[in-house]
Amino acid sequence: GCGSTPKTVQSRAPVESNTQVPVVNINDSPESLIKKARSAWEDNHDAVQRNRYLLDAADLYLQENESTKAQAILLSLKEDGVAEENRLRLNFLIATLYNGDDAASDDELLSLLSPLATAGDLKRRQQALRATILERKHDWTGAAEAYAESLEPSAESVEKIWALVNRATPSQRQQAQASSATLRPYLALYDLAATEGLSPAGLSRALVQFNQVYRGHPVSEYMP
Repeated sequence: GCGSTPKTVQSRAPVESNTQVPVVNINDSPESLIKKARSAWEDNHDAVQRNRYLLDAADLYLQENESTKAQAILLSLKEDGVAEENRLRLNFLIATLYNGDDAASDDELLSLLSPLATAGDLKRRQQALRATILERKHDWTGAAEAYAESLEPSAESVEKIWALVNRATPSQRQQAQASSATLRPYLALYDLAATEGLSPAGLSRALVQFNQVYRGHPVSEYMP
């Protein structure tokens, strides 16, 4: 956990990011969710469901830039402790709360985003937040991988990931080649462009072969 997570957060403008972190879609208001949480506890002594409602409420407060209200809920849940099934989401929301705040370092934020959820919306949101933090830390291939696992495939997202792969240092690319299946098609294209770039005929032949190997992959479909 993030034992040194500060107890107060400066009131601040929301951090502008050129990539919107996908948000959860909840139909209730934060206030009605807090009432539901109270009922879940008073009627059924169901702490897991109560905390789920409280996390939904905090999530909505963060979307509405009501960071002080979100903080009150999140820090009280952190202090009381939550069941395993709610812990990843609690840590994700605390990281969202402190993202871009001097009170928490990028490394503390990244530790709150690990481990990743196994699948679904929470994993996408964790990866989207990781991407912005890793980009800030100049971990270009780490950011590229996190964007690739959180953004919908499109010409724009492929262009963004491709730009980060190009920006990476040779050692970052080498490390990603060994560890990131997600980035391998991008790295293969990078190597191909570096090797064949000066020969239009060679490049053209290599691209035909590349598109056969990676048919259906976003990098082939939306060639950067």
